[in-house]
Amino acid sequence: MRAVLFVMMLLIITPAYSQDVKQQINSIKKNAKYINAEATDESREEAFSMALEELTDEANSLFASNVLTNELKTIAKSLELKRGESMRVFAYVLKEDIRCLIASRQNSSPVVPSQPTPSRPTPPLPVAVSSAQAGKVTSVFSRMNTLTEIKSLLRQYKEEGKLYDFNWVSSSVVSAEAAVIIFRDEKIVAILLQENNGKRMNYLTNKEDNISNYSGCRAIWYKEKKE
Repeated sequence: MRAVLFVMMLLIITPAYSQDVKQQINSIKKNAKYINAEATDESREEAFSMALEELTDEANSLFASNVLTNELKTIAKSLELKRGESMRVFAYVLKEDIRCLIASRQNSSPVVPSQPTPSRPTPPLPVAVSSAQAGKVTSVFSRMNTLTEIKSLLRQYKEEGKLYDFNWVSSSVVSAEAAVIIFRDEKIVAILLQENNGKRMNYLTNKEDNISNYSGCRAIWYKEKKE
């Protein structure tokens, strides 16, 4: 009897909890005192990590600063919801807390001028790569250097209808129709085109390559709409 009552209570409490969290998320999104980001993944930790990356980009763009993800992690808060078998994590932080963080960093350490990142020459379209594999968006991505530049373009191109979708790579298995941008220390190290006969070409080297060759790196997949 107690087991039955426990199950009934869960059935009542769970939807109510989810609705309460959704209301909190919507309230924070509408509050100009906060910045926020969210991500979904099978792992709660990975979803939070991805959301925190987005939150860091937003903070640095808003305050023209160079706040690090690990620093932002100390002041960021999060809410989470189950989405099927995955976990949706909503991360948020007060703008005033970010200002205080930036001020404390400036007061505790000397300002080091940033060094300009040398631009990478645009590679010619690899002879072995067909137009069905590498489109105009991929060509533009190849001229970028950092994760921040790419993420900004990904959002822009999706809004413009040039991309079907994009997301973080959470395993070595990626759809054959998707291309993959790989980063090491926030720098682009490879752009692997969609599969052709089970193989991928690295657009930057015009050589056969694979995601498994980049252990420890982060990656984003994207599906480009070809003209």
